[in-house]
Amino acid sequence: MIFQFLLLLFVTTVWTDSDSDCDICEICEAGGLMDSTECCLSSVLYKICESKLEISRDKRRGLIGKRRGLIGKRRGLIGKRRGLIGKRRGLIGKRRGLIGKRRGLIGKRQLLNSKQSIFQDEY
Repeated sequence: MIFQFLLLLFVTTVWTDSDSDCDICEICEAGGLMDSTECCLSSVLYKICESKLEISRDKRRGLIGKRRGLIGKRRGLIGKRRGLIGKRRGLIGKRRGLIGKRRGLIGKRQLLNSKQSIFQDEY
């Protein structure tokens, strides 16, 4: 465990320009061809890619999206499929706040009922 941490620390300080490798990881992960850990050459490289991808996702989706993304990674491919559904829910949840996010997860009925109030807020 300590050895892995030291190796990760060494690689992050020395090997900073690994953007091309990170692009490969991102393509494999987005395409769903294989798991990101299998895609990358080593687990250390994957961790570097993961941290760079998290920063870019954080900019796009905000802090709530970042938390969801981390949960989805642990769940693997099932999490990716859920992530696509979560994207749609996320857009609605942004307008409704955290309470709306919880409602969206409880059930579709409440989500459909609350859609009327969402669209009224927009216009």
